[in-house]
Amino acid sequence: MNSILCQCPECGSTIQFKNAVINHVQCESCGVLLLRQENGILNNCSAHSIHVFVESLQVGSQGFWKDQSFTVIGRYRLWFAESAFNYWSIELQNGSVKILAEAYGLYAIYELYDSDCNLSISTLNEFSFDSPISIGGIGKIDFIRKNECRFWDGEGQFYRSETNVQNTFDAMSDNGYVVEIFQYLDKRIEVYQVFYCSFESLRLTNFRSIDSIGKDHVCNSCGFENKISVYPYSQSWSCTKCAAQYYLFNGGIIPSGNDTRDNNLFDNDLDIGSSIEIKGYVYKVIGFVVKKEIQYNDAYWKEYVLYNSYKGFGFLNESEGHWIFVTEMGNTPSVKMPHYTTFEYEGNTFNLYNRYTFKIVYAKGEFPANIFNDEFQMGAVDYIAPPYLLNFEKSKKEGIGWYWGEHINAHDIQKQIARNLPAKYGVGSVEPKGSYDITLFIKATLIGALFLLGIHLLVGFSNREKTLINQGFTLVDSLGQQTYVTEEFELEKWKSNLQFDIYAPVDNSWFELQATLVNKATGDEYAIEQGVEYYHGVEEGESWSEGAKDETTYLSSIPAGRYFLKLHGQKDRSTLDAWGGGLNFFTVRVTNDVPMLRNFWLLLLILIVWPLYKIYTVNRNEKLRWKNSPFSKYTYT
Repeated sequence: MNSILCQCPECGSTIQFKNAVINHVQCESCGVLLLRQENGILNNCSAHSIHVFVESLQVGSQGFWKDQSFTVIGRYRLWFAESAFNYWSIELQNGSVKILAEAYGLYAIYELYDSDCNLSISTLNEFSFDSPISIGGIGKIDFIRKNECRFWDGEGQFYRSETNVQNTFDAMSDNGYVVEIFQYLDKRIEVYQVFYCSFESLRLTNFRSIDSIGKDHVCNSCGFENKISVYPYSQSWSCTKCAAQYYLFNGGIIPSGNDTRDNNLFDNDLDIGSSIEIKGYVYKVIGFVVKKEIQYNDAYWKEYVLYNSYKGFGFLNESEGHWIFVTEMGNTPSVKMPHYTTFEYEGNTFNLYNRYTFKIVYAKGEFPANIFNDEFQMGAVDYIAPPYLLNFEKSKKEGIGWYWGEHINAHDIQKQIARNLPAKYGVGSVEPKGSYDITLFIKATLIGALFLLGIHLLVGFSNREKTLINQGFTLVDSLGQQTYVTEEFELEKWKSNLQFDIYAPVDNSWFELQATLVNKATGDEYAIEQGVEYYHGVEEGESWSEGAKDETTYLSSIPAGRYFLKLHGQKDRSTLDAWGGGLNFFTVRVTNDVPMLRNFWLLLLILIVWPLYKIYTVNRNEKLRWKNSPFSKYTYT
């Protein structure tokens, strides 16, 4: 679109509007923020120019939306009661201008909804989370959040209504249609359709180089100068030296009347100001809080506030040695979902794990909301689909928020810090401990058994079952043990087995054979040892017996070559009678390359036992996982 030239009323510099849609501009010479009226005249704008930069995005950043490239040309920032949000104007390659909303790790493209929305100021004034309203062309929507705008500032060039925003309303329909409603002081209403997107999908480039970020604040209590690194998105903080607490209100810094300095029940394991890498991004630890579940006196957990200039805020929760990384969601489940015990979302089945109210009992560092409110108590609902968590929070004052959590392996954190992390107890709420599908297990077991049988039969068809030795050996009555050497024989197959069938006519006695297979060329030896014993008798009128007079054993994976056997037989001499009687012979049959049913049955047993063990361990872990949940289906003693 054609650019427009104007003259700055403050310094006289020429100002070029990059797009005819744009009506606000910051003079590059004097820095004043100006408004272009419909008649083309430039007037001073009541808002301030942005002069503290903590964002990676900047005027001149580039990206892609719906396969069109765009360039960031400016922004205005709305300061709400407990947040600040950027509305960047982006010019697409086709010349159209849209809004890229960004803050706290959320990114969304806003498109003005130009249909007749049939909305009135009175409808918005009667705002309620529990009362859906209808918007023309969209249908019924539920309010998610109401934001009261305190003031605004801007930079670069952007479009914004000439009148000030009074309130914004976030809302969504059951079919996932997300809108943001702007209510202006002149009783005008604008409705934007919201398309949330990930940082990665926008393919952003040309970021701001941030050397020194944040805002300096001198503590009223001790005079220490603090650096608020993510101002104004950090809406509250505590003094690094004395832990006095402050929060933002209407652009001013207010001391908090709620003091938790004496409630430090836990030490923080991650130092404020340190860095930690999570899911490929390096975050700075900027805050630490201890939260308490109000219903249970001993239900405490730690939460670390993290910040990355690209990904925004993240929260790393730790409880009993289990860690969950949590981020705020843009695209969320329906607001009706917290009334259900289970629902499907993003291909996962989430089950209700806990409903609770919590409060903050200790805090230090800086935080993306005013956590020092005297009445700060938040209702929350947790749903789990390990390793994922969906957390729903609702405040009468702040509205509804959804958060996505994912289990983080403690080892991945431990290797980044020097001190030892807390020991792990039990099974974490979203700790991945395996799962199973009983139907799939049955199918897999049957398929595996058929596969084993097929392999066994295939191998069996190739077995030669050649008898190498079938011979009896005499035992001298007067000797307890004797050694024999067999004739040589050839093993032709590259790898094969030997089956030893041993018979000894033992009677209430035993016999033991040690057989050593010797490779004539290399001297390599392969040995087995097998006993034969048989006992019987009568006890209390009942006959009994144990053992047998024959046994079978194997040598496996014997390479091809020429071999002979050394046999060493030993008998039970206690059975010799006065005339030298007892065991006087044994027989050995050696067969080469025989099918081994033992291996088949062993593998089949493993195939059956493994899924049974898997089912047992998963059920045990699930029982431990749900132990702390009031919605557990398990019984505990």
